[in-house]
Amino acid sequence: MERRGDRTFTSMITPTDGLLGFYSKCEGEVEFSVRRSNGVITMQWEPFQAIVNCFGTEYLCVTQGFAGLPKWECEYLIRGTYCGNDANFSVIIDPGRTRGVGTIYFKLPHPTRGANEFVSIPGSCITWHAANYSC
Repeated sequence: MERRGDRTFTSMITPTDGLLGFYSKCEGEVEFSVRRSNGVITMQWEPFQAIVNCFGTEYLCVTQGFAGLPKWECEYLIRGTYCGNDANFSVIIDPGRTRGVGTIYFKLPHPTRGANEFVSIPGSCITWHAANYSC
C-alpha cells in the first residue's frame, strides 16, 4: 500500500539490451520506489542486469524522472558487476542535466568497447534533500 508521498514507477534504462529487473512485473523495465518525507527524498531500485553493446557508452540513463530533485548534482558510489568482475559504479542525480543524459543515471566504471558487455547492478537506496522544500 502506497502512503502519501510514496511513489513507485518502472523505467527503461538506456542504452541496454536484455534489461532484466529481478522483481519487476514489467519486462524490460526496472522498478523504482520514491518516498518523500519532510523534504527528504529516498529513492530505491530493484537489482537489474543488462547487456550494453554500444561503443563508448559511459552512462546508463533512467528514462523516467520525477519532481523533488536536489539543488545540485549528487553522486553515490555503489558496487556492481561489469563483464564478470566486481566494479565501482556511481548513481548520479543531475537536476541540471549537465552531461545531457538525463536526471538519473548509472555511471559505468569505464566507457564500453562495444562487445556486448554484461552489467549487473544490485538493488540499493539513496537519499537527498529536495531543492524546493522550505523549513
